[in-house]
Amino acid sequence: MGKVVSGGYVLGLIATLLLVLVIGVPWVLIVLTPVTIVFGALFYILELLAYGFSKITGLTQRQRTVHALLVDDDPSSLLILEQILKENNIDFKVLNSGTQVSQAIKEEAYDFMILDYDMPGLNGPLSLINADQRLKDYDVEKKIPVIGYSSYDQVRWSLPRLKHFQFLGVMSKGSPPSRLRKELARIYAELEQGRKFRPEPALI
Repeated sequence: MGKVVSGGYVLGLIATLLLVLVIGVPWVLIVLTPVTIVFGALFYILELLAYGFSKITGLTQRQRTVHALLVDDDPSSLLILEQILKENNIDFKVLNSGTQVSQAIKEEAYDFMILDYDMPGLNGPLSLINADQRLKDYDVEKKIPVIGYSSYDQVRWSLPRLKHFQFLGVMSKGSPPSRLRKELARIYAELEQGRKFRPEPALI
């Protein structure tokens, strides 16, 4: 803040001296002393406004909340995922059935989804196909990135081309939490930077 104050008055003094040079009368310095103050105050206010705007804008960007949708019926898996998401300050909602996916997306926007394979009613792939059909007349701004979280490999996650979802790959439930943290941290970083996710044949 001190730099802002001194900068404003320096600019005011420069503006006053320029007036003196143009008029060419030394005694005008006495007359123009109030002008120095006025110019200084004016530049100070303008710099303060610019400084405050940059702070507010930066704060807004840093406080952007990332929303994740967790679809899993396994309490132990959810416990691990919820802890990792909390560590990364990612907001999330939990569903225990894939049949609820389309309704959840209609109610709230999500940045990405973590989806189990084995669940009552519909398994992971069928949950996405069902949700995509139910959302066919629903306007989604961009495809929602989906990460499979399963003990099954990529082959079991065969999916057609979907309008509302982008399947990224599978994270194994047998992977240590440290590897899950690393992958979710990468996803979080890409969301923060606004980059498009890169589809991978297998995440972990």
